[in-house]
Amino acid sequence: MGYPFRHSHVASGDWRLAAAVAVVVVQVSHLLWTLLPPMQGAAQHWVANLFIDASVATAFALVLTVAIRYRGSRLGVAWALLAVGLLFNLFAEVSWSVQELAFQEDVPFPSVSDIGYVGAYAPTLLGLLLMPQAPFSALSRTKLGLDALIVTCALAILSWFLIVQSILNSTGISLQAEVLSVFYPFADLAMVFAAFVLVARAGRTRFALAFGLLAAGYFATAFSDSVYA
Repeated sequence: MGYPFRHSHVASGDWRLAAAVAVVVVQVSHLLWTLLPPMQGAAQHWVANLFIDASVATAFALVLTVAIRYRGSRLGVAWALLAVGLLFNLFAEVSWSVQELAFQEDVPFPSVSDIGYVGAYAPTLLGLLLMPQAPFSALSRTKLGLDALIVTCALAILSWFLIVQSILNSTGISLQAEVLSVFYPFADLAMVFAAFVLVARAGRTRFALAFGLLAAGYFATAFSDSVYA
């Protein structure tokens, strides 16, 4: 796969500051719109959905840019897999918005959007686990694995009692909806595990901050999924 941190020699400007500013502007605008909406009704709903779609589209564009920059290396493959996962997410969010806003109907569960939501997990999980890590001794790696396992098991117990058990005891939902409702919490736990390992093994490499922010994003996604469930 080549040296994991080798990147393409294609000339490019330092776009990171502009990208960071764009991300902050989109997210702060979304937060303010949610907390202090300047309008009500359908317009507020439209803008809220468009903010979500724009956020995922921006994330996809940035991750794809990094994947291209580091193509030909293990790091490039990892970022490319994350880009594929975000592409699935983008399909899910846009299709949800089309059903809800353009067709003016309640989105059923499951729906075509779940194809994107479910499809995003595998490439994202692989991408997080394939990220290069700082050198560790065998003892450190064992400790890291145990720490990650303990955190994941604790979250799994909470998820079972707060979410999964209620879903299994519910009535009046289809088998497909029940399977997906159970799948999402456990898939999110796998994402949390991968994100935790990513942060813990980053060490003090120059990618530590990027990996930390990446993991925080997936932690937030898993948390919001659990709250929604």
